[in-house]
Amino acid sequence: MSDNDQQIIAESKVENCPNKEGCNEWLITNARFEYAWKYFEYHAKQRTTMLNFGLIFVGLFLNAYIGLIKSDLIWIAAGLSFLGAWITIIFIFLDRRNEELVFIAADVLFKIENDTLFKAGTFNDQIKNWPKRRNYLWGWEVPTDASHGDNVDLGIFVRQKYDEDKFKKSKYTHGKWIQYLYITVLILFFALGILPIGGILLT
Repeated sequence: MSDNDQQIIAESKVENCPNKEGCNEWLITNARFEYAWKYFEYHAKQRTTMLNFGLIFVGLFLNAYIGLIKSDLIWIAAGLSFLGAWITIIFIFLDRRNEELVFIAADVLFKIENDTLFKAGTFNDQIKNWPKRRNYLWGWEVPTDASHGDNVDLGIFVRQKYDEDKFKKSKYTHGKWIQYLYITVLILFFALGILPIGGILLT
């Protein structure tokens, strides 16, 4: 460990810090950041974990459904499909709640970024405004005004907000496409439940 690293570690302790007020403020900010980040990370991971469980659940239900249809257990297969639709609705609600909690933590992280981590004037705090948003094909969204190539504030959530102000929300937000996937599965389960019953009633 270098002498500089040892000095940084020593000064991170409030009692050894040459500017105790500044260190106290940083320790509070760091604690807030850790708290918000862990909260954000936990619920963001929960969303992806729920999605993985959802896909496994769909595979298992479809496999069971096909087996029941082959065995001419039409009514049981239809009941299984409606049960799958109900469970999919529960997945949708859980995902929406996790999304709400992710956004709450993201607001705190944005505030910390804007006020402390990437505070204007603390260092070289701007970067070139090159496109970071995909369009629906294979290209990038480029501002039509003169801001293309200008400097923009440095940050992650800060940059996301800038892009949302410039282009509105991304076309590829997790909340939108995960919900589309769940709704597609929901429609599939309803269709698999209704079609066999319709076939029985028509015969």
